Amino acid sequence: MKKRLLALTLAGALLLSGCSGLKTRQPDEDALPELQYTRPENEKIENRESQKTLKSQGTLSDGSDYILYANNELEISGDVLTSKLKSEKPLTEALKDVTVLTLNVKEIGEETCGDLSMIQSVNLGPDVTSIGDSAFSKCSALGTIQFPASVETIGDYAFQGCTSLWSADIPSTVTSMGAYVFTGCDSLRAVKIDTDVCESTFAECTALRDITFQDNCRIIGECAFQGCSGLRNLYLGANIERIERQAFSECEKLSYIYFNKNLQYIGHLAFAGAQSLSKVEWEDKLAYLQVTREEDYSKQSNLSNFFPKFKKED
Repeated sequence: MKKRLLALTLAGALLLSGCSGLKTRQPDEDALPELQYTRPENEKIENRESQKTLKSQGTLSDGSDYILYANNELEISGDVLTSKLKSEKPLTEALKDVTVLTLNVKEIGEETCGDLSMIQSVNLGPDVTSIGDSAFSKCSALGTIQFPASVETIGDYAFQGCTSLWSADIPSTVTSMGAYVFTGCDSLRAVKIDTDVCESTFAECTALRDITFQDNCRIIGECAFQGCSGLRNLYLGANIERIERQAFSECEKLSYIYFNKNLQYIGHLAFAGAQSLSKVEWEDKLAYLQVTREEDYSKQSNLSNFFPKFKKED
């Protein structure tokens, strides 16, 4: 009996010892490396946020290629775009819904993208150098456009009548900007200009409040800002030399003007109709005596309060 009891006691001790040994050999869960899933090389990854779904594609009459995406974006690639998009039969129905236009071309021809009433934004590719006459005129829903540094010329009436356009920064690479480019863009609030301003370029931009003239802007052309009734303060850029006739006429809310010392010429009726004008300052207070003026400023609204009467110079 004693032997049997001793045997059972030894067996129990061995069993407890074995369980304890097993327990000490269990790994620390915190020390275990995280399991990582490696995708098979042939497994496709779908990103619905960035992936564009192709709707249709083809070739325009001028040889340019187009792709229409399901998100209402039209992309055109080629060298020179000369086809008038609104007249292209493959796009007749599609253009009723297109809101984004991407142009990966070098030149945008005359009237090519004009009168597209649904376009809200235009993406110009990095190689665009030229925007032709009336290229985007009367795109009434167009709100934004970014000019790449490659752009050198902008033609007459290029954005005339784009009544939803609210901002335009003209890059320093633009060496030629035509007349009436933004005429009637009555939502345009701010512009940066780094080239000479031609005739009526911003005429009737009634919401325009902020104009920044950068270093390459030297001439403000005839009627350039005529009828910009929202303009209140005008700071002439450091290098502006000439203000042509009627450049700021009918700017009825204009109340303050700051002239730089390099200004050499002010044209006929340049500020006619500026009924709210109350203060004029010069960077160099003596410089205005050297400015060529076309007429007695007593005839130009309230400017007679700030300039002495004088006779027209020969």
